[in-house]
Amino acid sequence: MVIGDELIRRMSRRRNGHWSQLRRKPIGEVHLKVSSIKESRSDDKRFSIFTGTKTLHLRAETREDRGSWMEALHAVKEMFPRMSNSELMAPLDGLVVSTEKLRQRLQEEGVREDSEQIMRAEFAALQNQLVALKQKQSLLVDTLRQLETEKVDLENNTLVDESQKQAKDDESAYGSRLGKSSGMS
Repeated sequence: MVIGDELIRRMSRRRNGHWSQLRRKPIGEVHLKVSSIKESRSDDKRFSIFTGTKTLHLRAETREDRGSWMEALHAVKEMFPRMSNSELMAPLDGLVVSTEKLRQRLQEEGVREDSEQIMRAEFAALQNQLVALKQKQSLLVDTLRQLETEKVDLENNTLVDESQKQAKDDESAYGSRLGKSSGMS
């Protein structure tokens, strides 16, 4: 997980008198919108990010840094409020468009009955459009759930592949250093 310039700076290391970036590819991402963020009770520098499938345990350098991280993560999360599934899937049955007040006003003004029928037809068309939009929304939510499931599966497979690749790279680098060390003796 790469978060901002500060992390990149901290991941830099000094080699041969020069600062160089530690080149590591991120192996995953965290969707804060669907995560919960909590402080550790046992360590005043630790905090965790919980997703539906993973838990990231993180440790700041100081208690103040942890507070800053927590504040920043919560601020970003609040920028994109999440609607509950019950709100997303609320039935349209509760939607009632009343034309009674408008009909009374039209009668008071002496407007003929055919105008009222036109108005009712327009409201019926509007309600049909709302029903169609609700059906599209339902399909999109189902598709989103399916994509999230596939994404989690892909992330889990990628994490395994990346950690195996990283282990092989580390092993190769270690073997290479051993060869150089033993050759110099």
